[in-house]
Amino acid sequence: MNRNSVFLSLALLCTASFVACGSDDDPQPGTEPVEIRPAAGAITGWTSATHVPSEGGRAYFTDFHSPNEVATVSVSQTADAQLSLTYTSDAWGKATFTALNVTRQGDLYILPAGATTTITMQRGAFGGNGGGEYALTLLSGSISTKFDSADLVLSAFMSEHHGSYELTFHQGTYVAPIED
Repeated sequence: MNRNSVFLSLALLCTASFVACGSDDDPQPGTEPVEIRPAAGAITGWTSATHVPSEGGRAYFTDFHSPNEVATVSVSQTADAQLSLTYTSDAWGKATFTALNVTRQGDLYILPAGATTTITMQRGAFGGNGGGEYALTLLSGSISTKFDSADLVLSAFMSEHHGSYELTFHQGTYVAPIED
């Protein structure tokens, strides 16, 4: 073989090795797209609330339950691995989180802690005189892949003076404990 043929053969061999190497664009484990099917209806439940006072303040209540309250969580897909979630409570108000990037763990979609939106509370919510829009943060949450159960913990920031309310959504109907 002549010298040109040897160089040409080596060049082809090198090119073939680079083509055979994998791409760095492959998804990392646990980051594959999450397929979310559309939710059919809403998950119904109730809310417990705990007052989280500002620094130096005192909590006015813990595990407060509004009598006859109905709360719902509705979910819909907005894009691959993203969903929109609406929390509605006749005692606390309404809030919608849009474009939440979720991950899947078994039979659950895990919602991203720290997502923010606003909650619109009507005048007289929780028996108060207030009303208006307040900052709302998703502390933790999950939705079943069948969209038949939900677990949410939200924090509604009221003011520097008043503090915030931690709202926990519970699926089902509230049953008052029997007192001794």
